[in-house]
Amino acid sequence: MKNFVIACSVVFAALNPVSANAFLVEVSARATGNIPSSEDDTRSYRSAVDWAAAGQAVSTRAHAGKDDWDPPFTESDATALFDQSDPTNAVLRAKDVARRAYGGRYRNFVGASSTFGLDYSLKIENLTATDVNVNFANSLHGLFAVVSGGFSGAPVKAWAKETVAISDLTVVGGRTGSVAVDWLGATSTDLWASFVHPARLHDDFYGDVAGFELNSPIEYYGSRLVAGGASVVSSVDYDLELAAVLWSQDGLALVDFSNTGYLKVTATDPITGADRSADIRVTLLDGLAPSALPEPGTLALMLACLPGLRLLRQRRLPGVA
Repeated sequence: MKNFVIACSVVFAALNPVSANAFLVEVSARATGNIPSSEDDTRSYRSAVDWAAAGQAVSTRAHAGKDDWDPPFTESDATALFDQSDPTNAVLRAKDVARRAYGGRYRNFVGASSTFGLDYSLKIENLTATDVNVNFANSLHGLFAVVSGGFSGAPVKAWAKETVAISDLTVVGGRTGSVAVDWLGATSTDLWASFVHPARLHDDFYGDVAGFELNSPIEYYGSRLVAGGASVVSSVDYDLELAAVLWSQDGLALVDFSNTGYLKVTATDPITGADRSADIRVTLLDGLAPSALPEPGTLALMLACLPGLRLLRQRRLPGVA
C-alpha cells in the first residue's frame, strides 16, 4: 500500500507542476551621484488587476546630482518606461547618463541604470477557421557612447543586455542580446551581433562625440502554429538591463533607448507568409498560464489511483463502512 501511495503522489505532482511564470511587471530607474548620493525609483505590479488599475503603463526616473563643490554637468540620470496598453505592441523606453565633467570635490562612482523585469501570459485566439503562425519579436533602436576624460583604459562603460523566454514555440529564434561599449570600442553578441554600427551622438557638455548605434528593426524570438478556431496561452519572461557607469574617472557614459523599443505579437499565413495580424486576438492574463490537459494514459492512471486512496482512507477511519 505504501508503494501505491508513492506512485499516486508522483502522478499528481506531474499533473500539477510548480510554475515560475507568476505575473510580474517591475520597472526600475537607479542613479548614483558624485556627492555621493543615490536615488531608486522602482515600481512593481504583481497581478494583472493591479497592472490594469495603473493603465498598463509605468514610468520611472532617478537623478543624482552634485554639490556646490562639483563643477556643472556632474550628474547621473536614469529613466524607464513600459506601456502594455496594446499587448501586441508593448512599448519600451529607457535612457541612462553618467557624467563627471572635470575634477570636483569627490571622485566616487557615478552611474545610472534602467531595468525591466516582465513575467506575464498572453491568451492568443485564432478568429478564423484556418491555421496561422503567431510571431513574437522586438524592434529596438539604441545609442551608446563613452568619453574618457583621463588615461586610456579608464573604467568608463555603457552596456545593455536582453534575455527572453517564451513558452510553447514551434520555431525558436534568439533568446539573448548584448552590447558593451568602452574606450576600446563596442562588443555585441547573439541577437544584436550584426546590428551595431558607428554613429555620432550629441551631449550637452561634450558636444558631438563618437559612439555606436544598435538598430535591430526585426528581432525574431520565435513563432508558434495556432490551429483554426483554437485558443492558446504563451508565457513570456522578458528582462532588459541598461547601464552607464564611471568609476573614479572623469568622462561620460551614455546608453539611450528612448527612441524606440516594441515587444510585438503578429500573425502570418503559414503557407504564403502574408500578414494576418487582424485574424488573432491577444489578451493579457493574470497569474499563471493554464496547464495543458494530461495525456489519456496519464489521466487513466490518475483515475485508477482514486479508488485505492479512498480505500486507504476508510481503513484509517474506524466505523466507516
